[in-house]
Amino acid sequence: MTTGMSQACLRCKRQKRKCDRIEYIAHWTSSLNRGITFRLNRRCHYEVADGTARALPVPDLLDLTPPNISQTLEGQVSAVIGHGPRLHEAAHAYFSTVHPWLPVISEAGHYHRLSVSRTQPMKADFSLLTLTMFLICALPENGKLPARTTSLYALLKSFVGMLEALNINSIEMLHTRLLISIFEAGHGLLPAAYISAGSNLRAAVAVGANAPSSDTLLKRFGSAERAVSVQRTWRGLVIANRYATLLSGEHEGFCSLSKNPAEVYDYDTVKPDAMSSHIDAFTKLAHASRLVEQALTHTHEVTPHHEFNTSEAIQIITTATSLMATFADGDPSERNVSSSSLALCRSAMMEILSYGCHVKNPDSETCNLAALNMLKSTLQAYVKLWIDILVNRDDKQILMKLLRDATAGFVAITDAPAILFLPELVELYPRAKVVLVTRDPDQWFRSMSSLMRKVAPHPLVLRVLLWPCPTWRWFPLWIQYIGDVNRERIGAISSKDYILRFNDWVRNNVPADNMITMELPQGWEPLAEFLDRPVPNEPFPRANESAILPLISRKIYVTAGVVWAIILSGAGVLAWSGRGIWKSAVA
Repeated sequence: MTTGMSQACLRCKRQKRKCDRIEYIAHWTSSLNRGITFRLNRRCHYEVADGTARALPVPDLLDLTPPNISQTLEGQVSAVIGHGPRLHEAAHAYFSTVHPWLPVISEAGHYHRLSVSRTQPMKADFSLLTLTMFLICALPENGKLPARTTSLYALLKSFVGMLEALNINSIEMLHTRLLISIFEAGHGLLPAAYISAGSNLRAAVAVGANAPSSDTLLKRFGSAERAVSVQRTWRGLVIANRYATLLSGEHEGFCSLSKNPAEVYDYDTVKPDAMSSHIDAFTKLAHASRLVEQALTHTHEVTPHHEFNTSEAIQIITTATSLMATFADGDPSERNVSSSSLALCRSAMMEILSYGCHVKNPDSETCNLAALNMLKSTLQAYVKLWIDILVNRDDKQILMKLLRDATAGFVAITDAPAILFLPELVELYPRAKVVLVTRDPDQWFRSMSSLMRKVAPHPLVLRVLLWPCPTWRWFPLWIQYIGDVNRERIGAISSKDYILRFNDWVRNNVPADNMITMELPQGWEPLAEFLDRPVPNEPFPRANESAILPLISRKIYVTAGVVWAIILSGAGVLAWSGRGIWKSAVA
């Protein structure tokens, strides 16, 4: 409820501060002494001291009515997001980031309802959905969620329960539940994600989202757009449940959804223009999550005579490998949309392989081959990701996103090309420790010159030689782009002075407190002291890279030569056979 106020807010009054009010949003949280005033269109907000505990009074029970809760939620939309243009900015942030890989909300329909809300009150479920769309776009700060974001998350979860208690269970509520469960899974909020994902499916069944046919959904929800939205929402809920189950490790009593006929939709029956642009990527995500479920069912479902079925495991791995192969083509933006599908495929394969390695007498040759293929596909995808990083080095926004994707889940990273993006990595991870390894410039340059002569032939020769090899064909581009970035940022490797320039460049981009300069002969001691860790008992690893790399490169060149020999031999056989057929036809 919006009213004019003649007094300052309680916080300003207690601290004897002037409070220039523009408007006051009164809602049930005012009972928590958190009235919201506006000064120059900014909220009067005072941080509570860390560690200060306060009793949170419960609102008057007679105030918990649907109209009051609806007005409270609409007030929260204004307080948290803002009015007019800010609502559209928040919606644009959602539809440009989350929507491409989770197209469950109609973009045109959402903007239409935002326009209507300028002249009519928002419904409670739509207000809650708007706040949740804003929540899921919130980013961590220094690897952690801000206190304001976690508080908003807790508030929205409480409103979900409140509306559920008032028997409000709509499509918008399903969207809200889905986004909250994805927020929980994405930020590792367990077991909340696991609990939410399971309860969301029951809420969807209660609203009829699991109808077995598109015709039934059309009759039930009245329009093609809402029918497709419900179909995709059901898919999204199922995907989230599978991922949350995998993430939580709670496999006891795992229940498969694969036999549910409601999951086998004819998704081509209804295709409104508003929601058809990313259907293929979303379908792949659903297929990948299905593989995760099959892997979980295979390894954890309790049956009277359960044993490791090698043929079933290999079938799941083969299907996952084939699905992953479909992601190789297309532009980088499309591959980014499919990255979640790739991750789920690899998770399904890892689940199968990690279980299989503990089973007695598996088909080791087949399993080893599957594991090797998985490693190759993962490596190929990672090499492509770094090439995308090198190509987009001049676009800061894309570059920072790709660097975060490439480093997510790692605790450390070393060598080229990562070190060439040191300023950006320091910006992404300001508390990261940097170890600068140096050596005598003369020795370094002699070693590097010898290594480059032995390993890297002419770029054109290398490109032609490695072209028929699926993973290695990216190596020439890799070398070319690394050289380009190196020359742009540090300079050409033309003399022993390069290592000195490189060391100065690192020191200029890293805070002194976060960096150590050392030489490898010093061993563990300086590293252990810098990282505040005990000195390991095992010897310091000393691999002679200059001796190993020529052997590796020779093996690659020999393998590529054999591949070319097979290709040319096959072409020769076909040409000879064709010549014989032609001569017979002429005769």
